[in-house]
Amino acid sequence: MTIDDKQLEKASLLPDRWYIILNKLDDETFSISAYDTTEDDDSQYFEAGTIVLNGIMELIDSDFERVTAAGMARLAHEHVRESLAESTNNPEISREEGSNVIKIDFGKKQ
Repeated sequence: MTIDDKQLEKASLLPDRWYIILNKLDDETFSISAYDTTEDDDSQYFEAGTIVLNGIMELIDSDFERVTAAGMARLAHEHVRESLAESTNNPEISREEGSNVIKIDFGKKQ
């Protein structure tokens, strides 16, 4: 019996999680799979993870340009942050998660 990649992928998923798996096809294309391994006990109630997973998949399907633009903006921001940290030789530059605030420690307060 031969197990193909999809069967192996599904068999490796842990319970009570939501997955989005991007599979590289070549340098410019990929396939995408979404999995929900949670127990859906109530068909009238959707968990937050289920809603977010479906929202991400909908955005990818309906507005792929927006998704790629947001991804490029995030990568550019991270590059600028790293460049700033290197140019100032200050590893104390940090970004608060979920915020656009960049904190810089200039040393001892006077």
